[in-house]
Amino acid sequence: METALKGKNVLVTEVDNPLGRSSALAFAREGANLVLGSAHDSDSLVASQQETATLGIKVVAAIYDGSRENGVTQFVQKGLDEFGHIDILLNNVAWTAAKQSFAAMSFDSWKRSIHLGLTGSLFMCRAVLPGMIERGWGRLIQCIGLEGFVGGDPATSAVHAGLIGLTRGIATQYGKYRITANCIGYGGFDGLDNFPGAYPVSRLNDPLARCGTGQEVSSAAIYLASEDAGYITGQCYLVNGGKCFL
Repeated sequence: METALKGKNVLVTEVDNPLGRSSALAFAREGANLVLGSAHDSDSLVASQQETATLGIKVVAAIYDGSRENGVTQFVQKGLDEFGHIDILLNNVAWTAAKQSFAAMSFDSWKRSIHLGLTGSLFMCRAVLPGMIERGWGRLIQCIGLEGFVGGDPATSAVHAGLIGLTRGIATQYGKYRITANCIGYGGFDGLDNFPGAYPVSRLNDPLARCGTGQEVSSAAIYLASEDAGYITGQCYLVNGGKCFL
């Protein structure tokens, strides 16, 4: 497959998430320049920057505050200052939500989850869209957990279902600018127990009887970012091993 990603500028959030880091490496192997971000883990951010830079591409990396629109805008601006424009956003939606029953969940906990998970993603999309509109091309890819399909913690489920709706709304309004917007829903990946959507394998009836790998998610991201996927928008690709939730 000819991806035509060489020389594109890709913004990848939450590279402290192993799936985010794997995707950053996949884009670097395609020859894309990178803007890497993390909300809190500077060590993982530096490691990802160093690892991807060895592949001969340009890399900008920064810690950012995803809870504030100004914090997101400042982060995106670092990429714009270096590269002039952002072609592709790969937004890894990751935050630590309290696992609570609906009855026990406080309103503050609900607001925090909605703000960090859903509103933070809105900020990120709003920051990169103007440049994509101006250039008449862009890719928005949201990596989300599976709670929006199968349920779970009420707030987390609402966030991920909301992200699917947000993505489809963007796809509807911005397709005329050759901008596509899609989701990748993942679940059952080894080493991701602290991230939404990362269900322990022991809870899964898994037809493939194994954990997923970062490469299997990143290959989906590479495809959705490529020219070959230019007629795919408003969709959610599930990379979950065909799991059935009991």
